[in-house]
Amino acid sequence: MKVLGTGKDDGRDATYDGPSGPTSPERPVGHDHWDGYHVFQAKHHERPLNTQASKTWLLAQVRRELAKWSDTVTRNGKVELKRKGQRPDYYVVITNVALSGQIGGGIDEVERLIRDHAKDPANQWPIRDCAVWDRSKVERLLDAYADVRMTFNGLLTVGDVLAALAGGTMTDPTVALADAVPLLEEHARAELLHRGKLALGEAGHLANDRIDLAGVAIDLPAHGESESDPISRIRVLRHLITRGNRNQRPSVTGGASPHVLLMGGPGQGKTTLGRILVQTYRSALLQDRPALSEDVRRVVGASLTRATEIGLPSTTVRRWPFRVDLSEYATAAGPDTPLVEYIAMKINAATGAAFTAKNTRDWLAAWPWLLVLDGYDEVAAAHARDLVAQAVTNLLQTAATLDADLVLVVTTRPQGYANELPPSLQQIHLANLSAKDAVAYATRLTNVRMGTDPSKGEVIERITAAVDNEVTSRLMRTPLQVMILSLLLEKRRKPPQDRAALFAAYYDVIYDREVEKKNFLSDVLASHRLDIDAIHRTVALTLQKRAETDFESESLMPAEELHQVIRQRLVDQEHFGPELDRLVTNLTRAARDRLVLLAANGKNQVGFDLRSLQEYMAAQALTFGPDPNALTNLNAIAHSAHWRNTWLLAVGTLYRDQPHLFDGVLQGMRDIDADDTLSVLAPTGPRLATAILEDGVAANNPKHVRLLVAHALEALHGVNLGASRLGEVLADQPDLNAATRTLIVRALQSASTGQPENQQAARLVLAELRGKNQVGELAAQARQLWSSSGAARLVPPSKAGRPVTLADALPDATRTWPKSSPARTFRDHLRRVKTTTDESGVFAIPEGLSVPASALEVVANPDQLLEVVTAIDAINPTNWTARATITALLWRARERRPVADTLDFALPQ
Repeated sequence: MKVLGTGKDDGRDATYDGPSGPTSPERPVGHDHWDGYHVFQAKHHERPLNTQASKTWLLAQVRRELAKWSDTVTRNGKVELKRKGQRPDYYVVITNVALSGQIGGGIDEVERLIRDHAKDPANQWPIRDCAVWDRSKVERLLDAYADVRMTFNGLLTVGDVLAALAGGTMTDPTVALADAVPLLEEHARAELLHRGKLALGEAGHLANDRIDLAGVAIDLPAHGESESDPISRIRVLRHLITRGNRNQRPSVTGGASPHVLLMGGPGQGKTTLGRILVQTYRSALLQDRPALSEDVRRVVGASLTRATEIGLPSTTVRRWPFRVDLSEYATAAGPDTPLVEYIAMKINAATGAAFTAKNTRDWLAAWPWLLVLDGYDEVAAAHARDLVAQAVTNLLQTAATLDADLVLVVTTRPQGYANELPPSLQQIHLANLSAKDAVAYATRLTNVRMGTDPSKGEVIERITAAVDNEVTSRLMRTPLQVMILSLLLEKRRKPPQDRAALFAAYYDVIYDREVEKKNFLSDVLASHRLDIDAIHRTVALTLQKRAETDFESESLMPAEELHQVIRQRLVDQEHFGPELDRLVTNLTRAARDRLVLLAANGKNQVGFDLRSLQEYMAAQALTFGPDPNALTNLNAIAHSAHWRNTWLLAVGTLYRDQPHLFDGVLQGMRDIDADDTLSVLAPTGPRLATAILEDGVAANNPKHVRLLVAHALEALHGVNLGASRLGEVLADQPDLNAATRTLIVRALQSASTGQPENQQAARLVLAELRGKNQVGELAAQARQLWSSSGAARLVPPSKAGRPVTLADALPDATRTWPKSSPARTFRDHLRRVKTTTDESGVFAIPEGLSVPASALEVVANPDQLLEVVTAIDAINPTNWTARATITALLWRARERRPVADTLDFALPQ
């Protein structure tokens, strides 16, 4: 049997050529011996119909298919069949609708239609026989063929799983099969209610307010990777559910991977998307189950209704969904604990059962799964990241061994990601919200939050105006930004102008609301704002530093430690005696629930609801104090991916509150490269300048924009890293003045005639500037330069060619590096990276390279780094692909180096 899968199939969902008689398992039950070419065609109706309506619908479907089999076309004066390929000897229509089996009923009528069509010589379709399998026939076949039923059991109702797993118990005698399914249903019900609310930051509510996840669920745009279109535009949830609606057992797919790595920047909605996806599958899993409580039934109905409203397809495969917070996993269980064991632990915690890792493996083998592993980027410590990556690899190997029907979704920020996870995960990159998406989401949030408030229309008008403004529209590109800005515009008429100001205003709104509550804490908040600000800064910076190196990755502080932070701050301000004890008691008590942005997690720990809020407060800590300290702190963390968002928010804070320091920021971006050996090949400063431009920090100051653009354009020289991003950001800059446009064009002209790596960088930037949606003088000049320069014709070599390794690109002298040195170990790693080279000596770019431990050792040793950088610089400039690939490994290793210990200041009090 050959299954043809999705897409155009010329009327064939499956084919079989051979006998299907009494001794053949492929025999169409109830018919005489068949021997020949069989064509099977499936016709699925999403909603059940009565038998008369089913017959009418199926007859219309079959008529269309029969016409396609017999359509003709005239080619070169000769009439030919339009549909090519072998004509079927036997034709089987399979449908999920119910037809009458009586003589002359629906089944007979459809079969008669097929036979009458075949008898007409004009149709050129002389089949020998046909059959129609309706819902009843399919159900009988599934009853008879348990192996088929078990392979596709996710298409059945949840109650059928007991029959689908009829082979025995789940090994552990304490968890019988009859108990396993109710247990997992219990877990799904508990999680459905527990995870059915969104807290601060995820949907736009304040402090302790929580909102139904279904109420604000949206689908987000992204760029997918496909062979036909490398930058295809998709909607994430729609894409994942469509993928999940197919059987993904390797034995069915032929080994094609269904797994996804969802990548997005701060606040782009990765976590919320994962929660919506899991909640939608939980609801689909439970919707047909009896005896659901009213609360569960309400959440199920709301989730499925909202899924329909936002255009999600029905979940036809009832996958069992599970979500793992990877930072919690790394902390609570330790990433050397297998994921199947951790999942069993979480099931037991929610249900009080005694599920084991073996039970989890058996369930994975038996039933389709959706598994979301959220927040790989939250695991910052290098050793912990490697162990988590290995745990993911081990899980996928287990799933392949079990022939499991698994769809895995892992989320991470792109900053600092070094391809540690298996290459079988297809990368999907979240895109910025369009103006239409931003307004729609903000409107939804406002409607949910404000209900029938008569001022709601005015708030929505302010939101629309903010989207239409070139400066403030930058602050509505992610769901988090939209949430904060829509909240602020309920209270103020004009929005902030940059991200740091956005978070500052958000903190002020939250603080003011807490003061207005008039409870035991409000007077303390009103009188001690400076103290509470300092406590937030201290906690944020402590957690941000700790996450970089601590094996316990979860960003939480024990309540007792917070108590000490509060006391120390108040003691430093010379509070003492009963007043000190009263303040400490009140603030500690408040933190057990919520202290402005600090919230308890129910485990005697506190932290920030969102990582972006923690990073904002850490940025405040970095810039608090004497001017030289602020600039020193920025330089210390500039190379680090873990600190990148904090660095940008700190720059935004300085630009707003201490603008006289901005020249020092610009100089600091040059100083960090002057003191760094790797910057000879790939400086960090131009990438930071690009990031500041993207953040819009200096958007209203043409001089500062020009200075930043000049620095960012230096990315066109040296090894080509980050040029695509530079092109996107430059194309997005509003109203560049003539001097800045001239600067850009001249830099691109110079790079287009430079070394191959510079030409490639220019090509990537020009590709963005000349895009079909780009207008204006700069776009016109970019199109002219694209067509007139050789940059447009420069492409990497194909993978066909002479086999080589990356180490072959290095000078021969590197062979004599001492065997025990980090440089030699790094070269040995490059010897294991296989690729090809063309006749001109240009290497093909290997895919999915992860950062080896030897690269981390090299960047940590200045002498060894100098050796390796000198060797890379000696590679023939023509072989720009090898230079870029090897440099990128060191670049990503440098981004992962811990830098917190180099910060030259004490935590602010």
